[in-house]
Amino acid sequence: TFSQTSHLCIAKAKLFTTATTTNMGSVFGKTGDYEQPKFELLSQTNQYEIRSYSECIAIDGPTQINNDGSGFGNLAKYIGVGSTPYNDKKEAISMTAPVVTYNTESDAKDNNNNIDTRMQFILPSKLSNPPNPLNNNLEIKYREPTIFAVITFTGLINHQESVEKMKELVETLKKDKIAMIEPIEWEFWRFNPPWTVPWLRTNEIAVKLDKSAFDTEENENKNEDAQQSKM
Repeated sequence: TFSQTSHLCIAKAKLFTTATTTNMGSVFGKTGDYEQPKFELLSQTNQYEIRSYSECIAIDGPTQINNDGSGFGNLAKYIGVGSTPYNDKKEAISMTAPVVTYNTESDAKDNNNNIDTRMQFILPSKLSNPPNPLNNNLEIKYREPTIFAVITFTGLINHQESVEKMKELVETLKKDKIAMIEPIEWEFWRFNPPWTVPWLRTNEIAVKLDKSAFDTEENENKNEDAQQSKM
């Protein structure tokens, strides 16, 4: 609607004003100004990394697969971008990275046509008891510890356009015999604010892996270490 579009434009304009008066680095692709979820790098190849992420909390809501405007605007209102924070405590919350989008239909074959797409802002790590959203379409989500296979690339694309990147990663993981959650669960991560130069924007595709396979591998490694220590 016009009101949603207007609010989003105002929010982005205020964000841009902040960026140009405080740090121009984000215009040219710098991402370090925003808190990001911490992870442990388990392994890497020339094509992808395998990362272990700790639990965290997100604010989650619906968006459109080929148009992020409404989803971004609602989440921005919740944390207080461009207006009084639209949560039950009227608590302003810092922006973090990445912005996450994902499909509720997890089957990789269907994701290209699935219009039921959702967006998340990861909340700051210090916020252990986040305020409740006043928008009934939003909800607090507790993200459990997860192991992801992740590829990183640059450019300006939307969630729908990222599906092909996801499929390429899934095929690579299958060839490498990396155990994934079945049916496939994946997310599209974007790390830059709206004003970043398009070709300098950082994006990632994250495919959820079967954590039990890595737990088994870790136990096997511990047993090998224990046997070697007895020699």
